[in-house]
Amino acid sequence: EGYENFDAKSSYCQMAPAAAGSSMIFEPGTGGEYDLESTLLLNEPPGATQGKDVGFQVSARLRLESVWENPENHKEKLLRLELRSPQLHIKSRKAPAPEGFVVHTSKLDNMKNSPFLLHWLDGEIKNIYLDNAEEVSLSNLKRGISSLFQFSLIDKAHQSELDASGLCSVSYKHFGANKIMKIKHECKQDTDLPHKFHYDKIWGANILSNRVSEIILSEDSSTIKSISSKETHELHLEVREEAGGCVKGHQKINLAEKLNNSPIIKENHLNKVIDQLEKSMNQKFEKQSLITHKETTTCQDGSCPKLYNLVKENRENLQNENVGSIRSASSFIKLLPSVRTATKEEITKILKQKKNKDILPQIYDLLGAAQTIHTHQAATNHLKLDYDDFLDLNERYFWSLSFGSHPRPEIIAGYSRSSKDIG
Repeated sequence: EGYENFDAKSSYCQMAPAAAGSSMIFEPGTGGEYDLESTLLLNEPPGATQGKDVGFQVSARLRLESVWENPENHKEKLLRLELRSPQLHIKSRKAPAPEGFVVHTSKLDNMKNSPFLLHWLDGEIKNIYLDNAEEVSLSNLKRGISSLFQFSLIDKAHQSELDASGLCSVSYKHFGANKIMKIKHECKQDTDLPHKFHYDKIWGANILSNRVSEIILSEDSSTIKSISSKETHELHLEVREEAGGCVKGHQKINLAEKLNNSPIIKENHLNKVIDQLEKSMNQKFEKQSLITHKETTTCQDGSCPKLYNLVKENRENLQNENVGSIRSASSFIKLLPSVRTATKEEITKILKQKKNKDILPQIYDLLGAAQTIHTHQAATNHLKLDYDDFLDLNERYFWSLSFGSHPRPEIIAGYSRSSKDIG
C-alpha cells in the first residue's frame, strides 16, 4: 500500500547496502532452485456482480546458476536457467479452496524445453538466449520469468525499461537492506496485433492497469529469496461502467534450495562464453529481447481444416433443435476462425450446398459474426432482401451483423445502398 508515491531521491542510507550488493548478487558458481507459479485469472471488473475466477496456472521448478562474470566489470553476469517439470493447472469448482486449481494434461507436458541464458548487467536484462526450436508459447513464458530478474539495486524513479510488458516507466524503492518494490507504468508494446478504436467515445472503453513487484534478497544481498509480480488490468465500458472485464496475472518464485559450486566459465568475452556453452550443452542459442512474440496459428503449413470439412463435421450440432445448446455454441466457436479466413468462393459453396439447407440460419449467424468483406459479399449475393421467402435468413444475418462492435465502413456503405434500393 502507498508505494505509488514514493520519493526515489530519499533514503540514501538504504541505497548504500543495495549498491554494494550489486556486485555480490549472482556471484559465479552460486545459484538456487526456486518453486515457480505463474497464474492468469479472468473475471468481471470490481464493482460488478463478480462470478468465480476462470483461468490457469503453470507450476515448475526453476533452476538458476551464475556461470560467468566479466573480469573487468563485476556487475555483468551470465545466468543459466532451466524450467523443470512445467505443469498446467486449471481453475475448477472441484478443486480445494482457496487456490481452486487442479492439474490438467496439455501440450506443455511434451513440448521441447531447453535451458536458456540471461545476459544480466547491473540489474538490466540485456538479452535472453533461447532455443529457437521451442514453441512460441513456452518461449514467451520464459520471457515473462526472465523479466522477474530485471530490477535495480538502488532507488530510481521513472526509468525506461524494456521487458515482457513492453517499454515501461519503472520506479524502484528499497525498504531496509533486502526488500525492493518495483512499479511499472505506461507500458507500451510495438505489435502487429489489431488495435480497434471507436469514433464515438461513449462506445469506447477505459483500461486501468497496475503492475507491482516485490523482490526479497538475503541479508547479505547475495541471493534472491523470493520475487512476487502482480498485474491487474481492468476494462470498463464508457456507456456502462459495470460492464467489462478484469485480468489478473501473478508470477512468483520462492527459494527452495541454495546452490553452491556450480560450474564456472572463465572467459573475457561474452560471445566466447556462449560458444563454449553451446558446445558443452549441444544446444544452439538465439539472442533475443524480452518482448513477447505473437503466436501464429498451429496450421501455417496448410494443414488447417477447410471450412467445407468443418461444416460437414459439425452439421448435426448446427441443426435448429440444437440452437442454444453447448454443442451448438462449441461448433460455432470452432467454425468462426475458419469462416473469417475463408474466401468468397468457399463461403458461396457452403451456402449453395443442398445438404446445408436446414442449417442455413446458423450459417448466416456465423457470416454475420465474422464481419469480413468475403462473408458479406457471399451473404448479400445469396440473400434476397425483397423476397418474403428469405425474410428469416435476412433477419438472422443482419441481426448477427448488428452485434459487431467494430463494423467495417465498406459493409455499412453496402448495406446503406441495399436499403435505398429496396426503398
